[in-house]
Amino acid sequence: MSDLSFVAGEFPRLASTAREAAEAVRSARPEGGASAFASAMPGTNLSSKMQSVEEKFADQATKTGTSLDEHAESLLTAERGFIAAEEENSQLIGFILEGHSYGASSAGS
Repeated sequence: MSDLSFVAGEFPRLASTAREAAEAVRSARPEGGASAFASAMPGTNLSSKMQSVEEKFADQATKTGTSLDEHAESLLTAERGFIAAEEENSQLIGFILEGHSYGASSAGS
């Protein structure tokens, strides 16, 4: 079994980093290269190939950005789940320390 270590606020920080990365990926597009090449060398078919590559890159950047946003949301959901589990565990520990048997009914009831 592995040792799980969690620092409060770690998941939101990771989510924020994922969102920043998503924005960077979406904005890092090599737009204009094909049109610059086409104006420098009119009549070549390489400009359409370059434009096709730019479009594929832009599509992939959009997909990657969306995926990073989804991962960020998953991290925030995990944070909420972890906090809820910790609160429940604290309540259980409180019941045990008070001498209650969690989930068991009393014999006289």
